[in-house]
Amino acid sequence: MLRWFPQDALEVKGEASEVGRATYTKRSGIKNFPELDARAMSNLYKSFYPRHLLKRVDGYFEEFKRKGEFGFSSLGYDDYDLFFWEHRTACCASLGMQDHDIYHDATAIMNNRILMNNFLTPSFEDRLQDKMHLAVCEKLWPGVLAIQTSQRTSAKGRVKVLVENVFSGLTGSK
Repeated sequence: MLRWFPQDALEVKGEASEVGRATYTKRSGIKNFPELDARAMSNLYKSFYPRHLLKRVDGYFEEFKRKGEFGFSSLGYDDYDLFFWEHRTACCASLGMQDHDIYHDATAIMNNRILMNNFLTPSFEDRLQDKMHLAVCEKLWPGVLAIQTSQRTSAKGRVKVLVENVFSGLTGSK
């Protein structure tokens, strides 16, 4: 990356664009999720728990929902998108910063609702096809699009989507 990244550039990291890419649908193959309950949160957080642990994690997410007054559909946001933004990205953003800071300057934009709203404005199908994400890349750094970054199109990636879809159905989040 040090050789590839433009000299004197600043990488602006942020997971808002990932929210706009219908990540959970791509990950699971499910287009129409049910209401986001504690079990669905547990399944999205980590698959393949032993049964006794899954019930404990469900309890933690019930507490998370209750104490955090979680639920944003009244604001016009999909709860799955907001769960990804406010829970999942918070868990991994710091690790991404650690990975990237060793070879160039990076900064992160977190919890910017105006930015997130812009990424959630396109239709679900456009989000699923990454249209806004690709348009931003094309405008700001066209060369980055020539580098393959996703494993979802590989045979292994397709099997993973199938397994997660089946797991979601077996554990009650479908």
